[in-house]
Order: sequence, then C-alpha cells, then structure tokens
Amino acid sequence: MNELKIFGQCVRSPIGCWSARHRCCRVCYEQVFSIAFEVFGSRKKAQRWLVRSVVGAGRQAPCWVLYTPMGFTIIHDELMRLDHGIRA
Repeated sequence: MNELKIFGQCVRSPIGCWSARHRCCRVCYEQVFSIAFEVFGSRKKAQRWLVRSVVGAGRQAPCWVLYTPMGFTIIHDELMRLDHGIRA
C-alpha cells in the first residue's frame, strides 16, 4: 500500500500555468487514484469509485471532496478502511 506522501506547500504559479490550487488538487487526485487503483485492482474500478458518492465522504464523490482542505485525509482514510475490509 502507498504511504501518505506530503510534497510540501504549493507555490504560486507563473502567468499562463495552472493555478496553485489546481496543482495542489491535481497532486492529491493522482495520489488518491494511485491508492484506489491498488485497492480496487483496476483502473476502471478506481475511476468509477472516484466519481460515485461515498458514505464516508458525506455522500459526496471523492473527486469533489479532494478540493477541501481535509478532503485528502478523508478520502485516504476511506480507502484504507476499504483496503482492510472495513465497510462504512
């Protein structure tokens, strides 16, 4: 299983690049997708899980929850529960 990785704070992006917020969310999404891929065993199942509502995420889709400051932690914890067979 992947370890939780902290890359550091996002810095301001130069003009014409992705916003700092978008880059932060993209990194979170890629990390969560990587973990989901390992948990579910396929790319398609991981992608499907990321867009469906999840009870542990307040019945929201994980890809939307990642935009909140605590979202990554909530989704990461939910994946860890699933990986260990603990259902919500």
